[in-house]
Amino acid sequence: MKQALFALLIVALVAASAFAQFKVGLVTDVGGIDDKSFNQGTWEGIVRFAQDNKLPKANYKYLQSSAEADYVPNLSTFADDALNLIIAPGFLFEKAMGDVAANYPTRKFLLIHSVVS
Repeated sequence: MKQALFALLIVALVAASAFAQFKVGLVTDVGGIDDKSFNQGTWEGIVRFAQDNKLPKANYKYLQSSAEADYVPNLSTFADDALNLIIAPGFLFEKAMGDVAANYPTRKFLLIHSVVS
Protein backbone atom coordinates (compact mmCIF):
# COMPACT_ATOMS: atom_id res chain seq x y z
CA MET A 1 0.00 0.00 0.00
CA LYS A 2 2.81 2.42 0.89
CA GLN A 3 4.55 1.63 -2.39
CA ALA A 4 1.38 2.40 -4.36
CA LEU A 5 0.93 5.73 -2.57
CA PHE A 6 4.58 6.58 -3.13
CA ALA A 7 4.28 5.74 -6.85
CA LEU A 8 1.14 7.89 -7.10
CA LEU A 9 2.94 10.78 -5.41
CA ILE A 10 5.86 10.49 -7.85
CA VAL A 11 3.50 10.53 -10.84
CA ALA A 12 1.69 13.59 -9.44
CA LEU A 13 4.97 15.44 -8.91
CA VAL A 14 6.21 14.64 -12.41
CA ALA A 15 2.90 15.77 -13.95
CA ALA A 16 2.91 18.98 -11.91
CA SER A 17 6.44 19.85 -13.00
CA ALA A 18 5.58 19.07 -16.63
CA PHE A 19 2.62 21.46 -16.50
CA ALA A 20 4.80 24.13 -14.91
CA GLN A 21 6.83 24.15 -18.13
CA PHE A 22 3.78 24.04 -20.44
CA LYS A 23 3.35 27.15 -22.62
CA VAL A 24 0.23 27.99 -24.59
CA GLY A 25 -0.64 30.88 -26.87
CA LEU A 26 -3.86 32.15 -28.41
CA VAL A 27 -3.95 34.09 -31.64
CA THR A 28 -7.20 36.05 -31.81
CA ASP A 29 -9.10 36.88 -34.94
CA VAL A 30 -10.08 40.47 -35.68
CA GLY A 31 -12.95 40.39 -33.16
CA GLY A 32 -10.58 40.95 -30.25
CA ILE A 33 -9.99 39.21 -26.94
CA ASP A 34 -13.25 40.52 -25.43
CA ASP A 35 -15.58 39.75 -28.35
CA LYS A 36 -18.06 37.72 -26.24
CA SER A 37 -17.56 34.88 -28.74
CA PHE A 38 -14.80 32.48 -29.82
CA ASN A 39 -11.83 34.66 -28.84
CA GLN A 40 -13.10 35.49 -25.38
CA GLY A 41 -14.38 31.99 -24.63
CA THR A 42 -11.13 30.40 -25.74
CA TRP A 43 -9.05 32.84 -23.71
CA GLU A 44 -11.19 32.27 -20.61
CA GLY A 45 -10.65 28.52 -21.07
CA ILE A 46 -6.89 28.98 -21.33
CA VAL A 47 -6.82 31.13 -18.21
CA ARG A 48 -8.90 28.56 -16.31
CA PHE A 49 -6.60 25.74 -17.44
CA ALA A 50 -3.58 27.79 -16.37
CA GLN A 51 -5.04 28.57 -12.96
CA ASP A 52 -6.16 24.97 -12.38
CA ASN A 53 -2.68 23.71 -13.25
CA LYS A 54 -0.81 26.55 -11.53
CA LEU A 55 0.95 27.74 -14.66
CA PRO A 56 3.02 30.89 -14.26
CA LYS A 57 1.40 33.88 -16.01
CA ALA A 58 4.36 34.03 -18.39
CA ASN A 59 3.35 30.61 -19.75
CA TYR A 60 0.07 31.68 -21.33
CA LYS A 61 -0.47 34.64 -23.57
CA TYR A 62 -2.30 35.92 -26.59
CA LEU A 63 -1.56 37.93 -29.69
CA GLN A 64 -4.26 40.22 -31.04
CA SER A 65 -4.85 40.17 -34.80
CA SER A 66 -6.00 43.48 -36.24
CA ALA A 67 -6.44 42.10 -39.75
CA GLU A 68 -6.45 38.75 -41.51
CA ALA A 69 -2.92 39.60 -42.69
CA ASP A 70 -1.79 39.24 -39.03
CA TYR A 71 -2.76 35.56 -38.75
CA VAL A 72 0.35 33.99 -40.29
CA PRO A 73 2.85 36.33 -38.56
CA ASN A 74 1.13 35.88 -35.17
CA LEU A 75 0.94 32.09 -35.46
CA SER A 76 4.57 32.03 -36.63
CA THR A 77 5.66 34.19 -33.69
CA PHE A 78 4.31 31.64 -31.22
CA ALA A 79 5.83 28.77 -33.24
CA ASP A 80 9.21 30.54 -33.18
CA ASP A 81 8.79 30.97 -29.40
CA ALA A 82 8.43 27.16 -29.16
CA LEU A 83 5.10 27.24 -27.31
CA ASN A 84 3.74 23.78 -26.55
CA LEU A 85 0.30 24.56 -27.96
CA ILE A 86 -0.80 27.31 -30.33
CA ILE A 87 -4.54 27.91 -30.52
CA ALA A 88 -6.63 29.82 -33.06
CA PRO A 89 -10.40 30.16 -32.61
CA GLY A 90 -12.51 30.00 -35.73
CA PHE A 91 -12.72 28.95 -39.33
CA LEU A 92 -11.12 32.21 -40.50
CA PHE A 93 -7.74 30.71 -39.52
CA GLU A 94 -8.05 27.61 -41.71
CA LYS A 95 -5.63 28.65 -44.49
CA ALA A 96 -3.19 30.47 -42.18
CA MET A 97 -3.09 27.54 -39.75
CA GLY A 98 -2.43 25.09 -42.57
CA ASP A 99 0.37 27.24 -43.97
CA VAL A 100 2.07 27.79 -40.62
CA ALA A 101 1.66 24.19 -39.45
CA ALA A 102 3.36 23.00 -42.64
CA ASN A 103 6.34 25.25 -41.84
CA TYR A 104 6.54 24.06 -38.21
CA PRO A 105 5.87 20.31 -38.28
CA THR A 106 7.09 19.73 -34.71
CA ARG A 107 4.72 22.29 -33.13
CA LYS A 108 1.23 21.52 -31.86
CA PHE A 109 -1.62 23.61 -33.25
CA LEU A 110 -5.29 23.63 -32.29
CA LEU A 111 -7.87 25.15 -34.61
CA ILE A 112 -11.33 25.58 -33.15
CA HIS A 113 -14.43 25.26 -35.32
CA SER A 114 -12.65 23.98 -38.42
CA VAL A 115 -10.35 21.28 -39.75
CA VAL A 116 -7.14 21.74 -41.70
CA SER A 117 -6.63 18.95 -44.21
